[in-house]
Amino acid sequence: MSAQIPLARRPVFWLGALLGVVLLIGAFAMGITFGSPSGEAAAPPASETERPSPSEEADAKPTPTADPAVDFGPLPKECTGLYTHDFTPEVVPLVLNPAWTTDPAGGFDGLGTNDPGVAALLEPAARLQCAWADPEAVEPAFVVTTGAVVTAEQRDAAFEALGAAGFSCYEEAGGTRCIIEGEGGDGPWGESHFFRDDAWLATKWNVIAPDGYTPDMVAAVWG
Repeated sequence: MSAQIPLARRPVFWLGALLGVVLLIGAFAMGITFGSPSGEAAAPPASETERPSPSEEADAKPTPTADPAVDFGPLPKECTGLYTHDFTPEVVPLVLNPAWTTDPAGGFDGLGTNDPGVAALLEPAARLQCAWADPEAVEPAFVVTTGAVVTAEQRDAAFEALGAAGFSCYEEAGGTRCIIEGEGGDGPWGESHFFRDDAWLATKWNVIAPDGYTPDMVAAVWG
């Protein structure tokens, strides 16, 4: 039996070793080329920034609001400022602006006139509605005043409508006052319309007519 040649001296051994080294180097090179440098999975490409839809853009825009300021002219913005004193003791059992007179479902006519032609001119110019009425809505008595701001043309149209309705007009306290009175089923009734500058104080009353009511409003508004 011949002597066995050591494995390290055989040509086949070195050839296999060399081939293994080559394969190892190649595998390593491929890992560098196709793998992630950090060894972590490659992050997905960043997506484009999402843009808001047209409706979202519209919602984001500030909504324009109308100017809340209303021209009251010389008139106060609250009914309590329309008088120099509290008329409650003089118009018992009436009170100022009871809840039912301000309820739209109550059907209360808060304009200071019963004449349709005058009402058509007064309503669009109205700024202030003040009603003295029975809090229980039982008594037919009332005193209702509308404060309005008018142009010269609107004032002239009101004079014409009041004249056509039978009102008597005369100068008073630096302005013009038009009045009418009558008798109804509940008792006396009447209206008083005072014009000065660009203000119109329109008052209708039924049964109760407090003494000095219109002159007091004139004093409160113009001093």
